[in-house]
Amino acid sequence: MGKYLRRREAARILGVAELTLYMWMKDWKIRAVRTPGGEYRYPESEIYRILGEQKPLSLKKAVIYARVSSADQKEDLERQIEVLRRFAEKESLEVLESITDIASRLNGKKKGLKRLFELVKNREIEKV
Repeated sequence: MGKYLRRREAARILGVAELTLYMWMKDWKIRAVRTPGGEYRYPESEIYRILGEQKPLSLKKAVIYARVSSADQKEDLERQIEVLRRFAEKESLEVLESITDIASRLNGKKKGLKRLFELVKNREIEKV
């Protein structure tokens, strides 16, 4: 089963207004499914069809951040990174960087955390 997009995301990718996308759905120009909550979701395959593409849509840029308290937990750190990488792949995220810290307390003085804050502040990534 493919991925379904919210109206806002589908409209952004197609470069149209949300109302236009809704009208296309009403005119049967694009297929959509209605959730139990009454919202519409648009299959990624429909977006590809309209764009005339067979390739995946551009991926959201992401950074993985993992931290452990001490150096003897290095294996835990590697496991965290692997779990986060699998999650990012499942969510179609482009992982630009994996940032890690080994430190006992979470504060703003950690090298990895500072790097993460810098990327967010400069809007170089969309997801953490």
